[in-house]
Order: sequence, then structure tokens, then C-alpha cells
Amino acid sequence: MRLLRKDWNPLAFVFWAAIVTLPLWVIFRHEGYGIVAIAVILANTLFIVLYLRRSRFAWHVAVAINGAFAIYRLLGGRHLRVDIIIYTILLVYLFIARQSYFDYISARAT
Repeated sequence: MRLLRKDWNPLAFVFWAAIVTLPLWVIFRHEGYGIVAIAVILANTLFIVLYLRRSRFAWHVAVAINGAFAIYRLLGGRHLRVDIIIYTILLVYLFIARQSYFDYISARAT
């Protein structure tokens, strides 16, 4: 059962969030984030490039980024935090949007 429309791009929200947060990661890269910030910058850049090329792998990169952050925050925190809940909501949204995104890029490719 499809929860989202076929002709709508559900990853547009993720794309704009990546565009907005990418400069923030570049600015705060030296603030103690170290290798995590570099990995996020590279992953966000990869997602943006794949998204603009209308690749199916853009969804996979978005899930990998959010899944890695959820695990990173879960292992790094001492208690349940708001950011873990946010990453969980984003992962649920991405799994709901999966088929819609694949249908959207397939319809645009033909």
C-alpha cells in the first residue's frame, strides 16, 4: 500500500535539509566534531549529487546517513535524547517514502 503520491518527490525535504545543514557542518567542523564532521560533509555532498542526478542510490545514502547518526547518538548518549527521536522519525519517513521516490524517478526517466 502506497502512503505517498506517485508523482510527488518525497526526498525534496531531505534534499533541502542537506543543503541547509551542509554549511553548518563546514563551519563547525573545527569545534570538536573531527572525523564525524568530515564524514557528514562527504555523505551530504554525495547525497546532493546523487539526488540531482535522480539516482536510486540517493535514497540509500539518506538512509545510511540517518541510520549512522541514530546509532552514533544512541551509543554516545547516556539517556534517550530528542535527536534520537528525530532521527527515528526521519528513518520511518524515508522507509515510507522509498517506493514513492523510486516511482517518481522512474516516471521522470521515461
